[in-house]
Amino acid sequence: MSSDTTTLHLVIADLFAYAVRSSTPLPLHTLATWLPKSHIQLLDYSTGSTPTLWRLFDLPLQTQLPIAPITYLHDFGAIEGNQSYLRIDPVYLQADRDKLILFDVFQQHPPDRADVDAILQSLNAFYQADGLHFCAATPERWYLRLPDLPDLETTPLLDVIGRDIQAFMPRGADKRRWCALMNEIQMLLHAHPSNQRRSEQRLPPLNSLWFWGLGHLPTPPTVRWQQVWSDDPLARGLAQLSNVPHQAMPNNAQTWLQQLSQAGEYLLTVSPTQGTAWETWLHQLDTIWFEPLYKALKTGQLQQIYLYPCDGRVFSITQRQARQWWRWRKPWQTYAKSHFAQLPVSRLDL
Repeated sequence: MSSDTTTLHLVIADLFAYAVRSSTPLPLHTLATWLPKSHIQLLDYSTGSTPTLWRLFDLPLQTQLPIAPITYLHDFGAIEGNQSYLRIDPVYLQADRDKLILFDVFQQHPPDRADVDAILQSLNAFYQADGLHFCAATPERWYLRLPDLPDLETTPLLDVIGRDIQAFMPRGADKRRWCALMNEIQMLLHAHPSNQRRSEQRLPPLNSLWFWGLGHLPTPPTVRWQQVWSDDPLARGLAQLSNVPHQAMPNNAQTWLQQLSQAGEYLLTVSPTQGTAWETWLHQLDTIWFEPLYKALKTGQLQQIYLYPCDGRVFSITQRQARQWWRWRKPWQTYAKSHFAQLPVSRLDL
């Protein structure tokens, strides 16, 4: 790629989720113009925002990705030596006959910081002799610093929400010890005054911690990014690991475009606004992101855009393709996964 080229890599997880879930048409003018002019390529890895970001930072995929130390690096700024970390995010387990269903308590009933600190203080006091250290960067992101790296395979929290936990419990040679630890922590949480107060207020208690993301920091990769913009702690942590300048997402594409000072490759991730309906968010996305970016592509401020919907595909469009007026607009829902088999694609190894 030419040194005087400005290229944007835009990651939008679940961009097509609405189209898959609903058959109701939702007109998005710019996206419907953009996608038919794009070249669709298959990626060499599975779906999801985590593997997409992992490969965009030139890190090898493996059975269990060490998410915990990466997000810890973002949250706390540094990691001493080759420390191992485990994400231990608080959840609500609800009994349903012979099942235990896991729910995310932060969607509607997040705990306050005082309750989080009180629970962490109790856990650290109880497990001090075992060399375990509990901490939290935010009420929803908790960590366990380990004296050594156990032989353990875990499942990411997002893959378990709304499901029976039985099939997703820790696996590996050390699973018995860690399943026992999870059960012991559940008993401590059940008796904790903070959870007693939540129960009295008819709020779901934080009655378990979910273990996932185990590992230590990988070797810092050499990456192509001039700069990264994201509100995703994983993307920010990967940027920090790679010594790439990074900052929070601007409110809109016009603000972002004004920050560009030189040519290069830029990475930007956009996430749904919490509490905003899908339809509203997609309309905002089309108006304040896609429209200005598409205009910047046509006028030459950007030379190429790669759009990653995190479903195993990337849509690439160049300035020349954006100017192809004879390619007609097509409903953007056509490009959802359910219609994918009908579209011409090629394979891309990132």
